[in-house]
Amino acid sequence: MSPIGGVFFLPERCLGENTLKGSVQSAIRQYGSRQDVVAEGAKKGWAAQADYHLTPPGTASATAPRGFFFSMTNRRALLFIDGSNFYHALKSIGLSTNLNYPEFGRKLVQDRHLVGIRYYVGEVRNNLSRSRQQRQFLERIRKQGVHVILGRVERKMLDPDQNPLVARLRAIINDQYKGFDAATRDALMALCEQPFPQYVEKRVDVAIAADMIEMAHDDKYDIAYLLSADGDFVPAVEAVKRAGKKVFAAGPKRGDELNSTVDAFIVLKREWFDGLSV
Repeated sequence: MSPIGGVFFLPERCLGENTLKGSVQSAIRQYGSRQDVVAEGAKKGWAAQADYHLTPPGTASATAPRGFFFSMTNRRALLFIDGSNFYHALKSIGLSTNLNYPEFGRKLVQDRHLVGIRYYVGEVRNNLSRSRQQRQFLERIRKQGVHVILGRVERKMLDPDQNPLVARLRAIINDQYKGFDAATRDALMALCEQPFPQYVEKRVDVAIAADMIEMAHDDKYDIAYLLSADGDFVPAVEAVKRAGKKVFAAGPKRGDELNSTVDAFIVLKREWFDGLSV
């Protein structure tokens, strides 16, 4: 087969029972239109073949053999990368996000047609060093053809009781109570009452979910590869599947909640990334 735009021509003489499973590999040749329309093939009983859309010849010349055009669906793959989640997942197995993303994408989707890679991350603004590192990283992956979508990172003050380090410090103070002088003990206890900053991403998860759903309904892809283990994406995955698309999640660690919703969760071991770092 030599597809152009995923469209093939199947001569009429090859139509029949089990054609898609048998003769298609040897009988198909690329021909003519790229238009994807579900049509005459349904009359041949091909409607149940979810991997194919059929179109009549339409523009076929008088000398061309009679038959049907069809295009393989469930073939166009689009990657949605939750940058922060992906970063921490790779860090947990001793890797960084400095990858050759086109090669990474092609390896992940295998024989499917990779139509794009979208990288979502909160933009760091309040830390000059981290902001510079992030800008350099994002510029590198943009040059690789990755579409970067930025959210924002906000500083949020949390109650000290939400800080696990505060619980540890209180335990130390209590255990060593008699070993501290009053001034030291009071100073340490004052630390335990201080709110602490946490930096949280905003608009990133929402942007991923909205794009996955909108692009599914706009028929921009057939399979979404979600690089995240975040269970917050379950509603978006369900909406995408209702639109007739497949969703595969992928990452070094499986997310139980997401795993129960996606079509498959691909666990990427450390050795899977061999040769992909830059």
